Amino acid sequence: FGMQMPGRLFTAGSGYRYGFNGKENDPETQLQDYGFRIYKPQLGRFLSVDPLTTKYPMLTPFQFASNTPIQAIDLDGLEAFFIHGTMSNNKRWRNNDGSLKEGTKQLFRLQHSKWINTAFEWGGFLGYGNNPFNDIEDRRRAAKKLVKYIMANRKEGEDITLIAHSHGGNVAIQAAPMLRAALDKADAADVKINIITVATPAVNNEKSAENPIHARDAINSHIHIYNTQDKVQKQLANAVDGEKYERVYKNDKTQNIELDVSKEYKGTTTDAHSVDHDKPEVIKRNIDNKTIPKVRQ
Repeated sequence: FGMQMPGRLFTAGSGYRYGFNGKENDPETQLQDYGFRIYKPQLGRFLSVDPLTTKYPMLTPFQFASNTPIQAIDLDGLEAFFIHGTMSNNKRWRNNDGSLKEGTKQLFRLQHSKWINTAFEWGGFLGYGNNPFNDIEDRRRAAKKLVKYIMANRKEGEDITLIAHSHGGNVAIQAAPMLRAALDKADAADVKINIITVATPAVNNEKSAENPIHARDAINSHIHIYNTQDKVQKQLANAVDGEKYERVYKNDKTQNIELDVSKEYKGTTTDAHSVDHDKPEVIKRNIDNKTIPKVRQ
């Protein structure tokens, strides 16, 4: 499937970069990245066996999408759960018609999953525990709720990425050790946990459960995205909570990624707190130029 045919060439303008099954062509190597495997169109073969081979003994280890490429995509063994922030709800991630918002699509690119879950809520809009004055205990309760939700809705055997905005990131960080324990208890010790935080008020207090150092053994990869024109992340978050919040995390586990939004916003503003929602093209640009990396596999 997807093998190049002699004398056949499809072009849709000079900027078209995609080939079979929507995968992006690398013009330098002439390969396509499928997440878990690399595909060589000239040979019509993957360069390695399917890493999920043992889970599907009925299939050849070099097959693609169970040999049904017209109606299926290649499972790459990962799943993404989205977590909203303060004074928000799960509608943040989708349009009214149920389609993914552009910012959600861009953040989804940062991990390797084909599966997305945006349904989790921790209180809903202005609901209990999600009001402007939510604190670490409110978020601890939300973290427990998140773990129960993931364990009830996850796809067995697949790695998990938590993508969270604002204080939703602190919910995810608190949830990571609990989720690790729950997965281990469920004989899923090989399942990895990744976290992507966007504009999350960063906690570096060594005694706080929202400092990622307390979850370092549970987290495989943590990417933190922020910008210095965000008025909420530090200034307003510190004004309503007794914790000291900062722009970045100070540990060797987290990758802090600063976005330059000086052309999009003038001075500090609350709008910059939701740059992924307000200006999704900023996220796209920084993924395309590799400023924002993908989580480690």
